[in-house]
Amino acid sequence: MVLLSRLDTMSNAPETDFSTLAVLVIDDHPGMRASLRMTLSNFGVTKTDMSQGAFDAVHRIKQRKYDVIVCDYNLGEGRDGQQLLEELRHSKLISLATVFLMVTAERTYEKVMSAVELAPDDYLIKPFTAEALQQRLNQVLKKKAAFAPVYRLMEEALNAEAATVCDRIAALNPATPSMPGA
Repeated sequence: MVLLSRLDTMSNAPETDFSTLAVLVIDDHPGMRASLRMTLSNFGVTKTDMSQGAFDAVHRIKQRKYDVIVCDYNLGEGRDGQQLLEELRHSKLISLATVFLMVTAERTYEKVMSAVELAPDDYLIKPFTAEALQQRLNQVLKKKAAFAPVYRLMEEALNAEAATVCDRIAALNPATPSMPGA
């Protein structure tokens, strides 16, 4: 029951303490990597690593656990962000608790939908404001924290137990209707 009362208060949790997070930024453009590092440092992130592409990112992820990965969709030559996310999940190089935020300048329907199909935790279209990035990260991190017990059970292949805990979380945090009267 302690778990359930903790989950019940999760939606009212304070803003995220970004200083505790390890973040990996993956972008093939040095200027964008530097800009994202600066923006994240303004939120309080102090542990930020940079990667220019998928190969280097995989190497870094094998060496260190990251709480958040901010990845551009278009990584230049080689794999794109979508392919990287698929590899990381398939190889279990990132846990279910790891936030994967896809950023892109792509606006074509096909590209956006193909990235969304792999279900990154969130998706931001460039250009975006620092406030939009911070708000999205806050939302995703709160959701990940609320579902942490479910992720742990799933990673231990205790799927029936995970489903039970997930149902309890959903019952404690019903979705808000998108439209009045809906």
